[in-house]
Amino acid sequence: MDLLVLSFVAGFALATLIFWPMLQRAQRQPGDSAKRTTTACSATRLDHAAGAEPPKPDPVVVAGPGHDTDLEAEAVAEASVPERREPEPVEMPSLPTDLFAQRYQARFNRSRGRLERLRAQFNDQ
Repeated sequence: MDLLVLSFVAGFALATLIFWPMLQRAQRQPGDSAKRTTTACSATRLDHAAGAEPPKPDPVVVAGPGHDTDLEAEAVAEASVPERREPEPVEMPSLPTDLFAQRYQARFNRSRGRLERLRAQFNDQ
């Protein structure tokens, strides 16, 4: 019983030592890293870019029933529908169906002959 309690306490202490720093790092707010005092050599890229806004993506023009675009209807249809490909035939290798006859038939016949001879000897005695 003492060993069970001791192993539980040791496992809890080990888990605390491993996971406590991870928990503290996960709970830290994103702005906390900029508030820390850091030296020039230990500053990270995120510390410098904390105040910068992310770049905005280019707007995407969608052709639809309510939109007027400079593209012709055919060009829009061709751009939105992928080209269909015909399936290519695949050559499957044919497996020999007479593997038993090629490899094991002679051994099987010899074993069957031995068994028949042994049965005949036992029946005679």
